[in-house]
Amino acid sequence: MTTVTIGLLNYNTAGETEQALRTLPAAAGGVDARIVVIDNASSDDSLARLAAWQKQAGPGGAFPVFDLIALPANLGFAGAFNRLFTYAISEFYLLLNSDILLPPGSVAEMIDSMRQRPRAGLAGVALRREDGSAQSSFGAYPTLASELLNRSLYQKMAMAQARGAREPFAVECIVGAVMLVRREAYEQVGGLDERFFFFLEETDWCKRMTMTGWLVLHLPGIEVVHLQGRAANRRPVRARIEFHRSRIIYFMKHHGPVSTFVLIAGTAVRLMVNMLAQLVLTLVTLGLWRTARHRLIMYATLLAWYFCGRPDGWGLRK
Repeated sequence: MTTVTIGLLNYNTAGETEQALRTLPAAAGGVDARIVVIDNASSDDSLARLAAWQKQAGPGGAFPVFDLIALPANLGFAGAFNRLFTYAISEFYLLLNSDILLPPGSVAEMIDSMRQRPRAGLAGVALRREDGSAQSSFGAYPTLASELLNRSLYQKMAMAQARGAREPFAVECIVGAVMLVRREAYEQVGGLDERFFFFLEETDWCKRMTMTGWLVLHLPGIEVVHLQGRAANRRPVRARIEFHRSRIIYFMKHHGPVSTFVLIAGTAVRLMVNMLAQLVLTLVTLGLWRTARHRLIMYATLLAWYFCGRPDGWGLRK
């Protein structure tokens, strides 16, 4: 059995995928690894470029040898990676966004950390921006308090425990840009919930892992550059809608209908207040403050999405 299958997800991000691919030989050095690139029905020239790179792959080539899965439709993060689990059999699976740059030796280090902790089912790393500054890498499960009061404060409180830490420690949930999962845990817990098209699928997975007795680890000693959400940032309003949709799915699944109703009602009130505040700022600045204009559009569109019954076609799903 292969030690690890490395899955790299591409959706209209061939440039980022190319960078990520080039880091993998050094990152997986000394490990029996199989690389699989999953194209999520890209609408640009990604698939043609990936096919061309396959021809340049091999010892001494421009790219490492990799398999290519071309999906017929965009299945989202969860749907795409679930295909990986049935495509290849291995002891571990390393799930990567395309905007990830793995450092040399990091794959072996991740696997060693998991093997030293037999009850660790899932692990994430310390994510860094290109300038070396820290990104959110793990956090706590969403609650009504975190979502309706100050999510960023709750996130900072969760991240505070990582300061100065070098040894792995258990957390509630990790950010899904880099996830190493043990096959045994996957077989017991099941794959990612495909109702989450984008956002919170990893949070749901982490919660299901811990509910069945597996540990979710943060590996602070492994620092990985994450070019953070470039694909989502190309369509920021659609991405925010998809986040809100995923959050509702998560709450209905783990907190029930009453908490979900409170979440929706409270969110609508917050959006209305924020929209009015940005409208005032836009009027006062005669529309010259770009940030206020963009926020006004964001809040107004989100409100419209809620009042129109949260239609599927308004998010990232295509």
